[in-house]
Amino acid sequence: MITISTGGDVQGLLARVRQAPEAFSALIVCTPFIGAAEGRDLASLMMHADRVGCGVHLITTVTGAKVLKAALSRSMVMANKRVKVLRNLHAKFYIAISRRARSSEVIVTSANLTRGGLRCNRELGIRAKNNSDEGAQLIHKVMQFAQQLAA
Repeated sequence: MITISTGGDVQGLLARVRQAPEAFSALIVCTPFIGAAEGRDLASLMMHADRVGCGVHLITTVTGAKVLKAALSRSMVMANKRVKVLRNLHAKFYIAISRRARSSEVIVTSANLTRGGLRCNRELGIRAKNNSDEGAQLIHKVMQFAQQLAA
């Protein structure tokens, strides 16, 4: 399934992972900007998900990393190499890899992980689930891009 998405869809995806992190093997968040409240939520999710085997990874800018690092212990961030900092990052995507077949999801969007991006601004993106061949291909290609960024 491939559909259009809004910032609210990003909120929904993150909420699903937060509610049942054991159902996911990984969450990858790529966003240049992170709001303070959203950074605290992501830090909490990273710590909770880690306990049940769901790796949460962030690709962001120096600015975004500072927000997250304020909420996380330095040892958690550095020991697990959960945060990749890049200059000139503009891409925004959110990938949840499910442990259940055909339940993974990606959102490629204009929405940053900020209050504006998730709730206030008029954001637009593409949302794909791997319950179709096209959706699975898009998730695979975005995962490859994420791996290139994180290398």
